[in-house]
Amino acid sequence: MADIAISYSHRDVDFVRLIEARARAAGHTVWLDDPSDRGEYGAGMTLPSGQNHWDVISREFVNATAVVVLRTPSWEGSEYCCREWDLLTEWGKWTACATPNDIRGFDQLLADFGRYAPVADAHARLVDAARHGRDAGSVSLFERLLSRSEATDAQRVVDEALAAPWQMLTPALDPYLREVLDRRNAGRKRLRRAAITSVSILSVLALLSVVAWVIALFAQRSAQENADRSRALALVARSETESDTLKAVAQAEEAVKLYPTAQTNDALAVARSRDSRLRTGSVRSGTYVSLVLAPGTRRAAGVGLDEIHVFDPSTGAPISTIADTTGPRFGALVFALSGEELVYIDTKRNLIKRPVDGGGPQILASGVQTLAADGDRIWWSTVNDLISSDYAGQDRTTTPLETPLNFLTVDSEQQLADAIDSGGSLVTFELDSGRAKVRSARKIGGGDKAHNPNSRVNPVATRCGDRVFGSIANYRMRLRGTDFLADSTGISVKRASSSNQPPLCFGNDALVAGVIGAFGTFRTFDGAPVPLLRQGTVSTDGRGAAADENQSRFALARGDDGRVYGISPEGSLRSFEPASAATVARTSNQATDTTSGDKKPSDAEAAEIIAAAEVGGGIIGFDKIGRLISLDDGRVLAESAGTVAPNLFAVNDSGMAIATMTRTLFVDQRRVLVRGKGSGAPGELVGLTSAGDGRRFVATYIDHVNLVNVRGEVERTYNFPWSGDDQVIAAAVSPDGREISVGTFSGRVALIRGDEEPVFLKDDLTASASTQLAFTSKGDLLAVTPEGQLLRLKRGDGVLEVDKSVLFGASAVMLHSAGNRILVTGNRTDSAVYRADDLGVITRVNSGVAAPYSVQFGAGRNELIGLGAGGLVRVPLSE
Repeated sequence: MADIAISYSHRDVDFVRLIEARARAAGHTVWLDDPSDRGEYGAGMTLPSGQNHWDVISREFVNATAVVVLRTPSWEGSEYCCREWDLLTEWGKWTACATPNDIRGFDQLLADFGRYAPVADAHARLVDAARHGRDAGSVSLFERLLSRSEATDAQRVVDEALAAPWQMLTPALDPYLREVLDRRNAGRKRLRRAAITSVSILSVLALLSVVAWVIALFAQRSAQENADRSRALALVARSETESDTLKAVAQAEEAVKLYPTAQTNDALAVARSRDSRLRTGSVRSGTYVSLVLAPGTRRAAGVGLDEIHVFDPSTGAPISTIADTTGPRFGALVFALSGEELVYIDTKRNLIKRPVDGGGPQILASGVQTLAADGDRIWWSTVNDLISSDYAGQDRTTTPLETPLNFLTVDSEQQLADAIDSGGSLVTFELDSGRAKVRSARKIGGGDKAHNPNSRVNPVATRCGDRVFGSIANYRMRLRGTDFLADSTGISVKRASSSNQPPLCFGNDALVAGVIGAFGTFRTFDGAPVPLLRQGTVSTDGRGAAADENQSRFALARGDDGRVYGISPEGSLRSFEPASAATVARTSNQATDTTSGDKKPSDAEAAEIIAAAEVGGGIIGFDKIGRLISLDDGRVLAESAGTVAPNLFAVNDSGMAIATMTRTLFVDQRRVLVRGKGSGAPGELVGLTSAGDGRRFVATYIDHVNLVNVRGEVERTYNFPWSGDDQVIAAAVSPDGREISVGTFSGRVALIRGDEEPVFLKDDLTASASTQLAFTSKGDLLAVTPEGQLLRLKRGDGVLEVDKSVLFGASAVMLHSAGNRILVTGNRTDSAVYRADDLGVITRVNSGVAAPYSVQFGAGRNELIGLGAGGLVRVPLSE
């Protein structure tokens, strides 16, 4: 006799194996109708057919302690499974139901097994005896003697029927129970008959009461579940459209608590992804020089020319505003370790401490030049000395200086301080118990040696690992300056717009914001990732002129939580997680034209392939130093082609196209290379995809779209007068070439047929640069939204409408269509292939297997190819 028997449809093999494994893992024996069973019927033999088959199954179900029913559509549609269900309900077997989406009943059975197994076993023995006796027609019921154990079982079943979580007493079993009890009390027939009759009546009444209570409880729970489900779905809908990402996350979290399903969990994942990508808010407007975050990112201070605005960096909620016409000087401000006090240098060069709540200032020192925080201490300098003290200005230690410092920063982990002195040198100090010792002093070069004390353009620097990034001003060139990178090998410089803001560290790299246009136009060193804050709509002022926030200067800081925060003079608050923000893939900045005489990179350095595609029966790869290479034979098709963004390449039946910063390269099926014309200003090309006919390419620019063949010839140019200042960020051309669809940065999606007026999507998508478009081979229009929804669109009454949608789960890097297949690759997430007709998933490719940006359809479109840690990856498509 097995502990647990399983009733299931043979079509649900995976599900039954899961349930079987969980039951065995809990220490229970399991029986099921399994053709591979090696039990009493022999290895490789199935159960007998016909009536004998039913006899075996019914006997095992009756003798089992409990039965688990796997209720699936296949089970519901099986007459044999329904016959099993009738048997179980007829005899009142202990039964738990489970579905692929809900196995709570099964889990509860496992939890209750130890408690109810004794009575369930007794019940099983009685049912088996009752059925055996009823079927043995040649033996009179009165000729069968009851053993004492049967009487004990009967009494136990009667005693525990009300407490058990299932209905044990049924009309089929009740006569046999009464017979058992009658036989045990043969010596007192009348009294026992009356007792049994009373017990039967009470049992029936109790059973009716239990049934009524169960029905009422079920109705109550069902009503509550429906209410929770309705509220959860409403919260999901609100979360998907809520512009405040913190509110969207809170709404999705509440939906999961109310009704935890795949839909609500997907909504939560999307909300968190949106919040990681970009969180928006507002603060008090002001002329902010810098942004400073308190330890633990509990508070933030926007430092203006004549006031300090303290606020919650997550929500923008104000905490206090401190008016001070004397400071802080050039944004030189730090939070005390508690976050309750500020220390800063005012314009009179006094070191000031004051409470965050706006209490009066306290002068700690005078003649102060620079300031930096170091855990529970601060470092500051005068003309002659570098001083360390606590935040109250006490416990001071002094180190003499040979040259005054104009900027100071401290790396608490490495106990190093880096400064830029008035002579234009980068000075590095080793710190030890409040004392400083000069490790090195190196001339930066490229800027003025003398510092102008009246200039508001100060030198800045930040240590990131073993490198120091910074900027010094060049006063002869006014706002022009010099960026520098210092490491153990020396100091390299380049001309750039100077900035008062210290660079932000990203691992061993850094990011710098310019004076204007910082809202999405960051400068980086060494090809570091470029987070893009740029997202939002363009508003208009009272005169109807465009008030483009993108041209505002953002004061930036990176918090202990890893997020980058920024505030603009207009009061915009933005933050994002660098790992989740849109990025440009890392490439080598050492790729140079070999004809220039510069040193050619080594083969080892060139071996890193960042993009690959199958063309002409072989694989063409693009390496990180700008070489286009045949990976089959190592033949170099192009040298020094330029830096490439891996998402700007496309493959179709005619060949491949890949965009670099200077030109677009085309390789046809004969593997002949064509160098296209330059794309204009770097970054002007925002998208490169295959056209719907599978023979041409769609090159998307911010104000027009070109239809290009594999020879690099522009066959047609599409212009969009209706777009105005809105930027085109995605485009697709239908298979017959008669329709084009474009998506804009503001979230509009348009479908244009010939010379007709454009038809727009009824509801705009979220403003973003991550919208993707494509046509299927049948001419259906597809779109992937910034929130990760894959949409199939159709023409409605003068508008585009959503015909069907599924959740991909992340913003898309690329969207490809090939026959009845759709490939969506995400930003640091799995890639997925869908069927075009019903948007059902064909397969997924884990990002650990192949980098999402590298995944493409292979030749014949029967497989995917991509780049993994071990090289090229191929993924066959079964459908």
